[in-house]
Amino acid sequence: MATGEFRGVQAYYNILNPSAGRPVPPGFSAPDHGNVIAHARENGLGVLNIRVLAAGSVVGTVPHQEPYGTTSEADLKRGAKVREVLEDEAGNMVQTGIRYVLMNAGVSAAEIGFAKLEYIDEAVAAVDMGPLPDSVMRALNALYESDFA
Repeated sequence: MATGEFRGVQAYYNILNPSAGRPVPPGFSAPDHGNVIAHARENGLGVLNIRVLAAGSVVGTVPHQEPYGTTSEADLKRGAKVREVLEDEAGNMVQTGIRYVLMNAGVSAAEIGFAKLEYIDEAVAAVDMGPLPDSVMRALNALYESDFA
């Protein structure tokens, strides 16, 4: 990233695997993407955030393909735990997932898969809702520290 050869990167970053946007605790079971968003930002690169809804696992939809470095089953379990803990405290899970990635100042753009047409309206609403509340971030941090236990 420091070579100047690139202008941007894609980052797999979402509420189920935040490792591209922050350090994760030892033993975290999802792939560790090494806080690549911070490294990109430090080097003046744009970041296109992919898999914002983890191929549907955030909302409980069975993914159409296996995620990188983990399994659909593992992501679905993480998603179920996030939904159980957060309920609708920060909007529905599409909105919560989008708000989560947009809070990271290193994210230049987010690619949101629109498996359902209503996700477009939910994405627009999520932007208008702003950052997630501190209570939601504390709950998510606790989930990450416990590896979703």
